[in-house]
Amino acid sequence: MAPEQTEAATDATLTPPETEVAPEAPEPATDPAGGNAEPDVEALQMRLRELEAEKAERERTDALAAVVRRFHYISEEIVQALPEDLSADRVEAVAAAINQAMHAAMNPPAIGRGGLTPSEERRATWDGLFRSTL
Repeated sequence: MAPEQTEAATDATLTPPETEVAPEAPEPATDPAGGNAEPDVEALQMRLRELEAEKAERERTDALAAVVRRFHYISEEIVQALPEDLSADRVEAVAAAINQAMHAAMNPPAIGRGGLTPSEERRATWDGLFRSTL
């Protein structure tokens, strides 16, 4: 036998014949809930309501914190003392009224801030009383 033929024969035995590999079929998806392929609509709706409630609570907490930061005379204790069912806009209006009242109480009007001075008291006269009743 010729050496060329033996080399070709050994190469033929070493290489495997070409075969086509069939792609594997994907496994069907299994539902971890026990084979029910339909999503549980009621559970999803309940979870959605929970998430919406959490979001509303976070937004309310952020709005109340903003009220505390914005108004000088308002503290967290004052905001927490307000009823829970007040909307954030109503809490802001109450905080503005409290802030304005506290500012007026802490900074009373003094002499020289405009208006009449205390030394110029108006005395009641009969003429003035008659004119006010007409």
